[in-house]
Amino acid sequence: MRTASDRLGLTFPVALDGDWSALRRWWPELEIRGWTSVSFVVDRKGVIRYVHPGGEFHEGQRGGESHRRCERDYKEIEQVISRLLGE
Repeated sequence: MRTASDRLGLTFPVALDGDWSALRRWWPELEIRGWTSVSFVVDRKGVIRYVHPGGEFHEGQRGGESHRRCERDYKEIEQVISRLLGE
Protein backbone atom coordinates (compact mmCIF):
# COMPACT_ATOMS: atom_id res chain seq x y z
CA MET A 1 0.00 0.00 0.00
CA ARG A 2 2.79 2.42 0.85
CA THR A 3 4.51 1.72 -2.48
CA ALA A 4 1.29 2.35 -4.40
CA SER A 5 0.60 5.54 -2.42
CA ASP A 6 4.10 6.83 -3.13
CA ARG A 7 3.86 5.93 -6.82
CA LEU A 8 0.57 7.82 -7.09
CA GLY A 9 2.01 10.84 -5.28
CA LEU A 10 -0.57 10.74 -2.48
CA THR A 11 0.29 13.28 0.19
CA PHE A 12 -2.69 12.65 2.44
CA PRO A 13 -3.03 9.94 5.11
CA VAL A 14 -3.72 6.44 3.83
CA ALA A 15 -4.66 3.67 6.24
CA LEU A 16 -4.65 -0.10 6.07
CA ASP A 17 -7.05 -2.10 8.23
CA GLY A 18 -4.97 -5.25 8.54
CA ASP A 19 -7.26 -7.07 10.97
CA TRP A 20 -10.47 -5.78 9.33
CA SER A 21 -11.78 -4.37 12.62
CA ALA A 22 -12.77 -1.01 11.08
CA LEU A 23 -14.07 -2.73 7.97
CA ARG A 24 -16.38 -4.97 9.99
CA ARG A 25 -17.67 -1.99 11.98
CA TRP A 26 -18.35 0.22 8.96
CA TRP A 27 -19.23 -2.49 6.43
CA PRO A 28 -21.36 -5.04 8.34
CA GLU A 29 -22.32 -8.39 6.88
CA LEU A 30 -19.00 -8.53 5.06
CA GLU A 31 -19.45 -12.18 4.14
CA ILE A 32 -22.59 -11.59 2.05
CA ARG A 33 -21.21 -8.55 0.19
CA GLY A 34 -18.97 -10.63 -2.09
CA TRP A 35 -15.75 -8.70 -1.45
CA THR A 36 -13.25 -8.71 1.36
CA SER A 37 -12.19 -5.14 0.76
CA VAL A 38 -13.75 -1.73 0.63
CA SER A 39 -12.24 1.72 0.15
CA PHE A 40 -13.45 4.74 2.09
CA VAL A 41 -12.55 8.35 1.41
CA VAL A 42 -12.78 10.30 4.65
CA ASP A 43 -12.76 14.10 4.73
CA ARG A 44 -10.79 16.30 7.11
CA LYS A 45 -13.61 16.22 9.64
CA GLY A 46 -13.66 12.41 9.68
CA VAL A 47 -16.84 12.08 7.61
CA ILE A 48 -16.96 9.24 5.12
CA ARG A 49 -17.53 10.96 1.77
CA TYR A 50 -17.10 8.06 -0.66
CA VAL A 51 -17.33 4.29 -0.46
CA HIS A 52 -15.97 1.98 -3.12
CA PRO A 53 -17.68 -1.34 -2.33
CA GLY A 54 -14.71 -3.59 -2.96
CA GLY A 55 -13.11 -5.59 -5.63
CA GLU A 56 -10.57 -3.85 -7.76
CA PHE A 57 -10.25 -0.45 -9.32
CA HIS A 58 -7.37 0.81 -11.37
CA GLU A 59 -6.41 3.25 -14.05
CA GLY A 60 -6.60 2.03 -17.63
CA GLN A 61 -8.88 -0.41 -19.37
CA ARG A 62 -7.38 -3.86 -19.55
CA GLY A 63 -10.23 -5.47 -21.45
CA GLY A 64 -13.68 -6.71 -20.60
CA GLU A 65 -16.66 -5.10 -18.93
CA SER A 66 -15.31 -5.60 -15.40
CA HIS A 67 -12.21 -3.59 -16.27
CA ARG A 68 -14.25 -0.80 -17.82
CA ARG A 69 -15.99 -0.64 -14.46
CA CYS A 70 -12.57 -0.49 -12.78
CA GLU A 71 -11.59 2.46 -14.95
CA ARG A 72 -14.88 4.23 -14.21
CA ASP A 73 -14.51 3.63 -10.47
CA TYR A 74 -10.89 4.79 -10.56
CA LYS A 75 -11.87 8.07 -12.22
CA GLU A 76 -14.73 8.55 -9.78
CA ILE A 77 -12.58 8.11 -6.67
CA GLU A 78 -9.91 10.34 -8.22
CA GLN A 79 -12.49 13.10 -8.72
CA VAL A 80 -13.78 12.75 -5.17
CA ILE A 81 -10.27 13.03 -3.75
CA SER A 82 -9.45 16.05 -5.92
CA ARG A 83 -12.68 17.79 -4.90
CA LEU A 84 -12.06 17.14 -1.20
CA LEU A 85 -8.47 18.35 -1.40
CA GLY A 86 -9.81 21.59 -2.87
CA GLU A 87 -12.20 22.19 0.02
